[in-house]
Amino acid sequence: MPQLLSPDQLYGYEPGLSVDRTWSPGFEVVPSMPKHEVLAALGELVIDHANPDYSLFGAVLGAGVLRTEVILGLHPSRNFGTPSPETCAEIEADIEGLGWLRLEQAPVGLRPIMGRRVGFAQNAHIFTFDEAITAAATVGAHELQAAEADSFHWRYMPGQGLAGYNEPATVYSGSDDFAGAIPRIGHELEQKRILIELTGEVTQVYDKSN
Repeated sequence: MPQLLSPDQLYGYEPGLSVDRTWSPGFEVVPSMPKHEVLAALGELVIDHANPDYSLFGAVLGAGVLRTEVILGLHPSRNFGTPSPETCAEIEADIEGLGWLRLEQAPVGLRPIMGRRVGFAQNAHIFTFDEAITAAATVGAHELQAAEADSFHWRYMPGQGLAGYNEPATVYSGSDDFAGAIPRIGHELEQKRILIELTGEVTQVYDKSN
């Protein structure tokens, strides 16, 4: 697969795993519920299947107590793989089985989910949502839409059960012309790992070692 970005656009990131497809369904949470209950419901699906291929990456949109929307995406992993198209379809059916409603979403060229916690340490500094918006404007990507959210990545670990994380995040969306701005935004927000999703084409991981 050809490289998505040129070397001068990487800002210290190195291309990691990628898959030549995207997956970005959205669901209305019915009834609306606190974030921790949304995350728990999704985690229960992972536990029930007890299959490392059945992993969930995405974001719970919003910032208030009650949340009403979840979006999913792919997160290619060397250790845990990437859910197959068949597993993705199974996940969608299982979420609809919770009584949540599939949302029709306007197509966008680019939709990265980016965390706001520095690095991987649980007690690290967390950038505010306003700072995430400012980061996009600083690098000339003020036309990107930004939605406040909490990202999550749940997976099943044999012998351990549910594993993963959740953290404050921003969901950027807009024209794929802004793909080159995503590493610059990630650099501004001191992210060690970023994902670029070009709708219908590719999901690419980028990592920074220092």
